Amino acid sequence: MPERIKFTASRVGSLPIQAKEYAVWDEATPGFGVRVYPSGQRRYVYRYRAGASRGAAARMVTIGDVRKLGLEDARRVARDLAGQVARGGDPSAEK
Repeated sequence: MPERIKFTASRVGSLPIQAKEYAVWDEATPGFGVRVYPSGQRRYVYRYRAGASRGAAARMVTIGDVRKLGLEDARRVARDLAGQVARGGDPSAEK
């Protein structure tokens, strides 16, 4: 089961660096998470299914670097992407 935590700016900035990349997901915004890389980079991401069925392909879109984009701005982008998906869009393909 993927780890879910309540995101705060300080908590996101203090996620530990590990030998392999990993993602942590926000409790408040479905599909919104932070991917932490072995290099120390942290990026906001949005994960969704491209299609209506549970068998649809899982996709992930990078929203931005944690150091350059605030948490609330990244959440707003994730909610906008969720709206696109709900209307049948595929943000990853559109990028």
